[in-house]
Amino acid sequence: MERYWHKMTLSLIINADDFGARPETNAAIVRCLLEGVLTSASLMVNEPAAREAVELRREHPHLAVGLHLTLSDGCAALPHSDIPLLTDDSNRFPSDPARAGMRYYLNRGLRKQLKAEMRAQFERYVSFELPFDHVNGHQHMHMMSIVWDILIPLCEEFGVHSVRIPYEEFRPANRERPIMRRIEMIFFNAVRKRNLRSLSGRSIYVADRVYGQQETGNMNETYVLDLLTRLKGEVNEVYFHPGTLHARPLNGGGRGMDVDQHALLSAKVRRKIEELGIRLTTYTEIRG
Repeated sequence: MERYWHKMTLSLIINADDFGARPETNAAIVRCLLEGVLTSASLMVNEPAAREAVELRREHPHLAVGLHLTLSDGCAALPHSDIPLLTDDSNRFPSDPARAGMRYYLNRGLRKQLKAEMRAQFERYVSFELPFDHVNGHQHMHMMSIVWDILIPLCEEFGVHSVRIPYEEFRPANRERPIMRRIEMIFFNAVRKRNLRSLSGRSIYVADRVYGQQETGNMNETYVLDLLTRLKGEVNEVYFHPGTLHARPLNGGGRGMDVDQHALLSAKVRRKIEELGIRLTTYTEIRG
């Protein structure tokens, strides 16, 4: 899609998480870049298809890429022998982010291992010779205070200037798990305030609004069209998960295109962006 630059203040970063998770995810992200409205992606550096993702980025340098720091539901950069308190025998983190978060928060003895693993993921990203557009966290584990307080100095050391902080009004389209959704919102709003305070005096950029948590895996066309009309920030990020295992299948079917990918490729979504005069951009472009 041609990038539209209008004289207005509303800007939108459209990001795909889990780049590198598997070949199907990589293929979906590239397709959404070339045929849809996607502007950036977040790379899981330890997953099986990470190197394929890096090669695809080299073929498509206009895709802005950042680090998708993984501390739950994924593979570690360091061997299990180096971080035995963080991973299991297969060198994977706990799949449940709440369980992983409680372990990291309550066990002070693992903080040295946590810091070493986070540094290793930054270093692996650098080894791919990719510039940092941004850093964020898989399942938002980076928002936890114990992780955040390690993350920000690493960002400064490695020259990262943009970090994701989720922030959206409570308007889920899906009525499933209403209590848990409300709890999640309360948690993210609380840690957002704390983490923003920690950035005072630092050259770390945060978008005004970041949407995607409330409909993760179900960012369908109808929801996205409505969301575009109510973006609250001057600079907004909306993130998707095209081609991932947890993305909901289109029309409730089995295999095939998922709703996130369908929305990113939608002609209706593209027209709505144009009609509203929204500027598609990336964190790198916003920083200038």
